[in-house]
Formats: sequence, structure tokens, C-alpha cells
Amino acid sequence: MTYYLENAEEFWSIDYQDDIVTVCSGPLGEAGSVIETHEIAGEDEALEMMRERARAQLLLGFVQRLPPEERFSQDERVKAYWQDDVLDVWKAMGVTEADPIDYRDRWEEYLAKPLPDELDQYLTWRSSHRFGYCNFGEWRMWDEDVWLPEPERGNLFEQLVLMDQENVLATAMMGQFARWVSIGSAGNGDQYFAHVDDLDPQRVEVVFYDHETSSPSFVCADSLSSFAWLNRCYVAFFDNEDAEDEAPGLAQLTEDMSLLEGRVALSWHFDELEEGTEFESGYEAKSDALYLFHKFVWISDLLRNNSIGAFEELAEVFYESLHAELSFEQAKTRPFDASSALYWIWRLFWFDKPELNECLQLVASHDSPVVRDCVALVRAFLEGRTELGAIDDIFALREKFLALDLDPDRAEERAREVEEAERLANAAHHAAMERADQLIAAGDVDAMKEALWELDDDEAAERVFARVVEASPEGEVWARRWNFIDEHRSSRDGRGHDYEDEELHEIIWREPSELIGPMLGKPESWTGHDWKRLGLAAAAAGERMLPHLLAALDTRDEYRRAQTAAARGVAALGDPAHVGKLVPLVKELWWPNGNFLMEMSKSDPLLATIEALGALGGSEAVEVLMKLMEKGPDKVRPRAAVSLGRIGDAAATQTLIAYVDSEATRPVLFALAHIGTEEARSAIDAYIAKNNGSLLNLAYERGMQQFAAFQTGGADAVDWSLVAELNLIVENSTYDDRELHETLARLYRHHPDAAVAEARLREYLHHEYAVVRTAAIEGLEAPGVDLGLRWMDRPTVELIWESRGVEGLREALADPNAIFRHNLVIKAAEEGVGDALDAEVLALADLYCRFTGYTNGYVRDAHRRTYYLIEAMSKLDTEAMLRRLCRLWKSSNPHYRGAEYIKHNFDDLHARMRPYAAEVEAALAAEAEAKANAEAKKAGLGLSARPFGASAHAEGHTSRIRSVQLLGDQVLTSSDDKSVIRWSREGTLLAKYAFKDGLRDALMDDEHVYAISGEFAACRTLDGEVVWEREGVFDYWIALMGDRFISPPYDTLRILNRHTGEDIYTSKTLFGLQRMVRLDDDHFLVAKYQGERLLVVNPFTLKVTAQWKLPPVSGYGGLWSMAAADGEVFVSRRDDSVVVFDAHGEVIRRGVFDKSLYTIRVVGEHLVSASSGTTVKVFDKHTFELIQEVETGIAIESLGVGPGPTIVVGGKNGELVIVEVAA
Repeated sequence: MTYYLENAEEFWSIDYQDDIVTVCSGPLGEAGSVIETHEIAGEDEALEMMRERARAQLLLGFVQRLPPEERFSQDERVKAYWQDDVLDVWKAMGVTEADPIDYRDRWEEYLAKPLPDELDQYLTWRSSHRFGYCNFGEWRMWDEDVWLPEPERGNLFEQLVLMDQENVLATAMMGQFARWVSIGSAGNGDQYFAHVDDLDPQRVEVVFYDHETSSPSFVCADSLSSFAWLNRCYVAFFDNEDAEDEAPGLAQLTEDMSLLEGRVALSWHFDELEEGTEFESGYEAKSDALYLFHKFVWISDLLRNNSIGAFEELAEVFYESLHAELSFEQAKTRPFDASSALYWIWRLFWFDKPELNECLQLVASHDSPVVRDCVALVRAFLEGRTELGAIDDIFALREKFLALDLDPDRAEERAREVEEAERLANAAHHAAMERADQLIAAGDVDAMKEALWELDDDEAAERVFARVVEASPEGEVWARRWNFIDEHRSSRDGRGHDYEDEELHEIIWREPSELIGPMLGKPESWTGHDWKRLGLAAAAAGERMLPHLLAALDTRDEYRRAQTAAARGVAALGDPAHVGKLVPLVKELWWPNGNFLMEMSKSDPLLATIEALGALGGSEAVEVLMKLMEKGPDKVRPRAAVSLGRIGDAAATQTLIAYVDSEATRPVLFALAHIGTEEARSAIDAYIAKNNGSLLNLAYERGMQQFAAFQTGGADAVDWSLVAELNLIVENSTYDDRELHETLARLYRHHPDAAVAEARLREYLHHEYAVVRTAAIEGLEAPGVDLGLRWMDRPTVELIWESRGVEGLREALADPNAIFRHNLVIKAAEEGVGDALDAEVLALADLYCRFTGYTNGYVRDAHRRTYYLIEAMSKLDTEAMLRRLCRLWKSSNPHYRGAEYIKHNFDDLHARMRPYAAEVEAALAAEAEAKANAEAKKAGLGLSARPFGASAHAEGHTSRIRSVQLLGDQVLTSSDDKSVIRWSREGTLLAKYAFKDGLRDALMDDEHVYAISGEFAACRTLDGEVVWEREGVFDYWIALMGDRFISPPYDTLRILNRHTGEDIYTSKTLFGLQRMVRLDDDHFLVAKYQGERLLVVNPFTLKVTAQWKLPPVSGYGGLWSMAAADGEVFVSRRDDSVVVFDAHGEVIRRGVFDKSLYTIRVVGEHLVSASSGTTVKVFDKHTFELIQEVETGIAIESLGVGPGPTIVVGGKNGELVIVEVAA
């Protein structure tokens, strides 16, 4: 242990080793000399002496530092990269010089200390450049990062508080508390902060801040320069396309990464880089960056008052041992830095200490204006002010905080109180045990059941419960179920086997037992443990739970889990009279759109309340749900619509119809279908008439249409063959999937063939979602079928195995009324008895894996029970299992290919399936061919593909094709290799033009070729003569209109004279532009960032003449591409849709596709797309039916079209392929 201190001229150190305390001193920069030694055997005594001596030196003006040999120094290559190169790299990514702001100066002023050189340089760059959206590896530096409170906007500290109250990450105060300077974020939203270190003035460690936990995970780099070098290597790694051991450049990259050994600790974002370069990650933090966070987090949480977590949880982030070591009496003996001043102001305020006024007086003239403003704010409170943003009464909040009894000054007194509480608890326990023994001795089972409600001692209650279950015919299985619930309060392993708990919960909701009610129904069963039990208790014990439910509705724990469980519990009571008890909760949980902090805490209970209203029904519930549809938070509108559908009150029809075209479209269609009036059916039909696409992509909509048809026209109005197809489709969203199949289950009970109805409903008994199983059970029970359901939850399966072994498993697997049969297969795998059960397991696999369609190319929300069945089949490891799994592996359905055990090759499953792969693939191909031959084939266009131009020409392109244009009988292409080439339609190279690096688009007219990159624009004659060249900021697209050359980079709209290259117009207000397409001779259309708005711009009058708003969608709705033809504009969106506008901006139709159409063009009657991979697809532009798809054999990067259609696509490596009508 060493303390090292310095002043301006000399150092002083004290060290303890081998029972010797050594004191040294000397001039800075020299070795110094020993001035004292002391022999002290006890470590504690030695450390106390060292602290006292160090405090004395601090009073003399010394400051603590790291010893010189431990201070930060950087590798010369990394240092040079930071000082000389990195800004140029960022500029190449779009960073531009801008008018300077005082961002750097304010940081230095607010912290009231000199900035380390690297941070000084970085903040200077941020103050003098516009970064836009600079993405440097896994380091996002956006202009939004540059925020500090501004003096002209009032009290600086109050601005920090208000910023944190309104933002989820809430790190503004921590910037001043812990000296954290925001430097950007990772791609997923995790944050990076540079820490100003007191112990080493030149060290700037980088803190990794997890956006999900809102806390720092670790220090990830020893400096900004190391962090920049890391991201340089990250970019280089992914630019090195074949990053394998033998790949060019990987050896150099591995050497570059070695410069960071012992300097960086890598987050998961860098896993591939770490693995590919065999880098040993690890860095031990040297600064107090994390210590300061833990020192201040309780103060930050109090001032945020965000209501996300339970208030009592403040005790968990108030580390008594940390704060007990800090003394105001000692702190005031030396100058306060800004961090220390803020700490003592708020610690003394929150603990209502008389020393507060003295502290305010001491720091009132502090060098930091943040500290001075904090003093002013606290004095305003002491003079009578009470509110602070989200805090209505800061003194009431302080009283609530004081009630937590965290004051370090009371530590000894609290210890005595804890000891007394333990004595009383022991006495109560003995009394409860005596009561339990008396009840058991009396033998009155009914009295014991009643006493279970009263016994609040776990051991005593368990003893009585054991006697009660002994006396019950169902006692053994319910005792096992209770033990399972009690032992499994959360996920049982890292892959989420909490589904087993959910199965037990469903059994209790559907078939409640009086045996388990008292055990669930006592507050100690759920408080502080698992609030879900409260809802279960309501199902098991009924109205007896109402007082507890009402109390929980008024409880505000972490994320309001109590309110969520209570709302579900009220629904379980099933009495519409209780709707009134939920209405005040709706009002409390309402949050304004955009307030993400409130959304985080309130969304779950509000959604649960909405579901409860839908379950209970009644006119009051309908009224509340309609108000939520019209005025509530956007996030809850879909669930409010579904609840209105479950109630089925026609009064909601008009409200719902207003949201048919919204982000809640599908839930609205569900509601209208289940309301089932002619008006509702007409609205569904009208919506579907405007939206075209394959059945796979409109399965949900078609299902609701069929149910609405039944509601208004009976079974004869239903297309039962279509329903049969829908029955085999899995929606990729949990909500969509369960609503579709719940609807189909309710529809099938009315199938004209009773045998078909029963068969489909029995299949639905085994669906993934409880609401679908419920619909199936109700449908089968309706005609009086004796179901005789058996629940194969894990405790039941264990009992079957113990009592009957393999035969018991076989019998249960063969029972069509046994639900959750996958648990039987899991047990068989655990016991290694798969050989005896092949036939039964395969039959179950056919049932679970019966779906043929999945509405996405990758798995989003999966059927978890099916996945666990697949896992168990893999572990059975019989030939029959492996053959069946191989069919899933080679299936065209991503839902099964995406199962973890198949996708990630757990337990080397691929190698075990491979012997059967050829046979399975042949069988699947034969089945597909037979199916295709059985269907009516579409005529197609007779398109064929062949190599073109660069693919056969030695002087063609050598890297990625950026753009392709077809004009008359010529083709123009541009490439990353800096060249633009003009070809004949037959593929003859007519001319090649050399431009600068970074080519992004090129166009030609009858006389000229035009090209742009991120930094230049140019015009050449067809013969290659330079007409004009311009430096500046351009971007991906060019439009030529009259004498205008138009380019919309992200931050400005540039219009040049087409003939001279001179500026005509540069807009500083039209920024965030993403895509562009020519609309007509006088207008072009440009999309704002994320594609939420389209602007119609006249380049001659320089006016925005109209704004079109894209219809909202669920999920991410940004756009991919735009195309215009014949007065129509086609917009391809990231939600797999294409929206078509007329010339006035009205949506006239919409298509939904299997996957997003990344690039689209329109020619004649056709919509052409290179959607992904290596294929070109041609659709009918009116119906969006696929006419033909053509394999090109190249990885497509760009697309051009001409009449015919003739299509030219450019590849990743400079290839060109022409697709045209075959001769």
C-alpha cells in the first residue's frame, strides 16, 4: 500500500511493506530520499498511521497522485494515430468543419480543473466540427452527444436534473458528479464516457455504460487514443473481407491489436475482432471512475425521482461502508473540488444535517459555476421552494428517504435494533411452530386449511401444508407443483426454461386447487419475491384475495410489477363489477408520448390493465378503452384495440375504423372481426382491397377477413380452403401469431364438417399460446365433448416417471388429451430411454412441427415449446430422431431451421444429421416438384440472365458497382474503383472515365457524364473532356432537371448549374435527406431521414411545394428505395412493404412482400427489385404478384432498368449481369 502526494515543487510518499512503514520525499523528477521508517507489525495500525500522515500533507497543500512510474503513457504508433490521423479518418466519414462553439471551454469551466491533453484535443474537435452521424466502428459520435447546460437558460445544476428526469439513460448529473464526459455510444445504445482522473492528470479512461442496466459495467480503455485505435482495428477487420488466418492483412491487424494488450477490456461488440485476432482482452482500471458513480448514484436517483424502481431500492445503491469512511469535518479541512462539493451539498441536504449551511457557505464561491448554481438551488429550497421538475415536494421526498434509515451516523444504533428484531422474530417462530403442532395433533383438515391463511411463518405453514396434502386425493401432485413454484421464481438456466413455470401458472388459472390457494394467498408469498404469484393467488382463492389485490394496485415497486400482477389478478376474479377498481389505475399509468422514462415504468402495468378490461368487459371498460385508442400513449393502442375486440361491443366500431390505417392496423382488424358487424366487415374488406401481397404476408389480415365473413354471413360465407392454409402459417410476432390462431380456433368450431372441426381444435390444444389453447378448449367443450384433459407439467411428469417409468411416458405421449407433452420427451431424454419411444415422439413432432409457413426470413418470435422438443429429440440421438431433425434442418421454413439446437449446431448436431442429408434433400426436392406440378404455373416473361460488360472485359470494373443507368442503347456504370464506364447495350466498352475515390453515383445525358462522391461533383463530355469539377459535400444521388444538377447529402440540399457547376442553391434548413427520385419535369421527391416524410421540391423556384407523410407501421418504418413512373411513386420500406402514392401524395395501394425490397425500379407494367442476395425479381406493379425471379449468380449491389424490360445489375466485385427477354 502506497500514498503518493505532490505539490508544485516536491513529492511525498508513504509506503507499507514487510511490517515497515517508509516515508520518502524529494524534488519532483528526482528519486528523493527516505526521511522516516517505522516498524509496525499490524496492517490495520499501519494503514491508519499512513492515512493520518497523508491527511496532514494534504493540509499543507499537497494533492494525491499516482507515482510517476504508474502514470499513463502511450505507444508511439497509437499516439501518432490519435494526434495526426484520426480526425482525417472521421472527416472521410462525413465530419466537417463548422463555426466553433464553447463546448470544450464549458467543460473545463464546469469541472474547474485543467483537461487532460487527449480530452482537451477531443473536445476541441467536437467544438469546431459538425459530426452529424459519424459511425467509427463501434463508436458512434453524433451531434446529439454535444450537450451541456447553458448559462442563458438558467440554473446550470437544475438543467442537469431536468435533463436526467426526462431521459432514460440519465447521465447528465453524473457527468459533473463523476467527471464523466460523454464521447458517444455503441451501435446498440450502450454509452462511452471519458473520465477526468484526479490521480493521473493525463489519463482519460473510457467507461463502458450499459444502457439496459443504466450503470457502468467496466472501464474499457486506458485512454481515448487506445479506444480510437481499437475502433480503427475494428473497421479494418471487417474491411478485410476474408478475415481468416491466411487472409491478407490479418497478420498485420493482429500485430496492431497487440499494441492494446493490457490497455482495453472488450465488450461483446468486439467479439469477432477479439476472436479473429486472438486478442487477450483485459484492463485493470487505474482511476476512481467507477467509485465516483457508486458514490453518487443514490443522489442521482433521488433527484431524478423517476418512479421506475421501488423507492426502497435506493438502499441497495447506498453503500454504507463507502459513505461511512467520508467525514465532512475532514473534507472541509482542504479545498473542495467540484465533485466533492456537490457530494457534500446533497449528502447533508438529504440527511437533513445542521452542517448544510456551513457547507453552502464554504463552496458558495467555488470556481465551478455548476457548484455555485447548486448552492443557489439548495438555498432556494431552504427559503421555501419545494418543486424540482418531476419532484413536487422535495421535502416530502426527503422525509420518505429518511424513513429508509440509511444515515451512516446511525450505524451502531441500527445494529442494536436489528439484534432486537431478530430476538422477536425467533420468539414468533417458536409460537407459530407450536400452533402448527397443535393443529396437526387435532387432525381437523378443514381447520388446517383455514389456518394456512393465518400462519405467517414459512416453516410452520409448510408443516401444516404437508399434512393437508396427505389427506387429499390430489395432494401429491399439488404438493410437487407448489414446491416447483416455490423453488423456481425465475428462469432456471440461461436459456429461459421459465416456460415450465408458465405452464404451472396456466394450470392454476384454469383448474385452481383449494390446496394451493392459502400458500399463494399470503402476502409473504409474493412480497419481495414474485409478484406473479399474486395473480395466481386470485385465480386459486377468488374474492378472498380482493383486499390484497387492491393494496397491490396502490403499490409502486420496481417497474410497478405489483400493479401488473394485481391487474391480472382482478381479471382472474372474472367479475365485471371490478372494472371500476381498474379505471383509476389507467389514469395513473397514462404517460405522454415521448417520455421514455415514464413508459419504462408504466407500460407493463397499463398493458396488463388493458388486458384485464378486455377480459372483464362491460360498458365502462369499453369507454375507457376507446379513450385509450383516441388519446392514450401510442404504444398501448394495439392492445386497447384487441381488448375492445374481446369485449365485442359494436359501440367501438367507429373508433376502431379510424385506426385501420395506423401502427395498430392488425389489432384493429382483430377487433373489427370479433365485433362482427356489417360495418366492421366492410372496413376490413376495404383495407385488404388496398393491400396486395402473398398469403404468407397477409395471413393475419385474411384470417380476420374470414372471421368477419363468418360473423356476418355464417359458415357458408367462409372460404374454408383458405382457412386451412392459414392454419399452417406461423406469424413472426407473438401478438400477431396468437391473435391469428385464436381467431382461427374460434372459427373452426363452426366448420361444416364436425370431424374437421374437432381435428383442428385438438391440434390447437397444443399451440404455443395459452389464449389459443383456451379457444380450442372452449370450442371442444361447446358441443359437449368430454375432453378429460391431462396436464403434463414437469411435476406431473416426474410423478409419472417415478410411478410407471417408460410405460407411463408412452401412455401419456399417446394421449391426445394430454397437454404439454413435450415435457415427456424432455424427461425421456434426461433418462436416456429414447429408443423405446421413437414412434410416439415422432408423432408428437409431426403435431408440433406441422406449420409450413413463417412470415419472415429469420426467426423473431419462436414457438418455445417446439424448440425445447427439438432440443430433447436431439438428445435422444436415435436414427429416427436424427432423420426427422434433418428434415427440419433442410426445410424451407426458417421457423424450424432457426431452432437453437439446429441453427447453432449444439452438441455437434449437424455432423450427426449429415449422413441423412442427401436422402432428405432429395425427398424434399421431389415433394416440392410434385407440389409445383400440381399447381397452375404462371406464364412468366421468359427472362434470362447472362454476363455483361465488365464480366467479360479485361478493362472493366474491379470492385463494387455503385450505380447502373440504362439510357437509349447505352449503359453507364460507376464503381468503387474510381471509374465510370459507358457501354453499348451489347456489352462493348465505349469509354472509361477516371474520377476520384469514393464514387457514389453517375448519370449521363446525350452529351455529358456526371459523377459525385462524398467530397466532389464533376461533369465530363462523352469523350472524357473535363467540363467542370467541384469540391464539397455531396452524397449518394444525382438528379438532372433542366439546367439543374441536384444532390441531397444528409445535412444540406445542393443544387448546381448543370452546365457550369456553379452553386445555385444550398439549403441549411432541408437537412436529414435520405433518398431522392425525379417526380416530373418540374419537381423531385426527397425523403427525410428515416423516411417518415417525403418532400416535393421545385428546383427552379427553390420551394417545397408539398409534404407527403408515409402511413405509420408497427416496428421500424424507414425506407429503402423510391421509384417513380406514370404519375405514381413507389416507396420500398423496411417493414417489407411497398407504398404507392399518386401525384397528389395520396396512398393508392400497398403491397406486402416476403422480405424488404432493398432496391426497386419501375419499367412499363413491372416493378423490378434486387431484394437481396443474388436474384432479381419482377412483379406486376398493380397487384404485386411475383411474375418471375431470375438467378444472376452475383452478389447484387446495384440495379438499372430499361424497356422490355431489360435489367442490368452490378455486383460486389465489379461484375455486371444483363437480364432480358430471351430470344
